[in-house]
Amino acid sequence: MIVIKIGGSLGTEVQSLAKEIAEISKKEKIVVVHGGSYETTEVSQKLGKETKFVTSVSGFRSRYTDLETVQIMEMVMAGKINKELVKLIQKSGANAFGLSGADGKLLLAKRKDSIKIIEDGKKKILKDDFTGKVEIVNKELITILLDKGYLPIICPLAISSEGDIVNTDGDRAAAAIASALSADLVVMTNVDGFLKDGKLVTELNLLQIEEAYNFADGGMKKKLLAAKEAIEQGSPRVIIARGNLDNSLENALNGKRTVISR
Repeated sequence: MIVIKIGGSLGTEVQSLAKEIAEISKKEKIVVVHGGSYETTEVSQKLGKETKFVTSVSGFRSRYTDLETVQIMEMVMAGKINKELVKLIQKSGANAFGLSGADGKLLLAKRKDSIKIIEDGKKKILKDDFTGKVEIVNKELITILLDKGYLPIICPLAISSEGDIVNTDGDRAAAAIASALSADLVVMTNVDGFLKDGKLVTELNLLQIEEAYNFADGGMKKKLLAAKEAIEQGSPRVIIARGNLDNSLENALNGKRTVISR
């Protein structure tokens, strides 16, 4: 079984990827998790909503998500992007089933009461943030869909125990899903994999990830963290590879990529 995490900016590359996903799903169970940060920012600007990114005290960059931002994300990610991917994969011949992590409590997350950030060199606390970390994956729901022949397309907005919809990091949500299913995780990005001093690192193990953080930028650092969480919690391996090729999935499984294992 394979969980594939793809970015949310839909271009011609995603059409090619959709065809590959549909083809491979004939012989392998596949779950797709998608992002949507880029398009959420674009729509927010059109609606006159300022986008704010913050850096946590541990050095990870993320979107500050107030209630209005969550509502925009629901519209863009659970609505537009999710259904665009369903359409593309349906056209490619697989029976895609789109849903968000809030549906059927697919992803149950703990909403953070506040987040600690670094701003202008000073530590600050932000409240009214609607972000969370996935704590429980409804594995049964995903398994039912897969067993009935559907290909789940999951938007990583989650639900909290209080019933709030919260924004979760797409890579880490995909890691939680992959580990719950004991599946391989393939993270599609815009580079060949993890680069150290400009050179592709083809293999990493858990012991090397902490050191690798020092050489990774914000986005890749989060992907390495997701890989660490996935493997610690049950995924056999995590692959980070380029997603904007004509044969992205084939390349990720057999070509230039970074493979992370225990």
